[in-house]
Amino acid sequence: MSVSSGQGRLGKAIKEVQADFAELKRYWNDDAAEKFEKNHIAPLVLNGRAAIEAMGHIEHLLLKMKRDCE
Repeated sequence: MSVSSGQGRLGKAIKEVQADFAELKRYWNDDAAEKFEKNHIAPLVLNGRAAIEAMGHIEHLLLKMKRDCE
């Protein structure tokens, strides 16, 4: 798997989690749901986006290393 395909898969998974939780909130809309979103969903999304960004940096470095070795 390439780094860019991993980025895409992670991005898609984040979007799915957000969409699924948005759907769930239609039925589960209380203080516990808010707390769960704040403590679990929001950090998951934030960390996932940070990971995607880091993967972009890694891909850039890998390409640079490859060019330097040629």
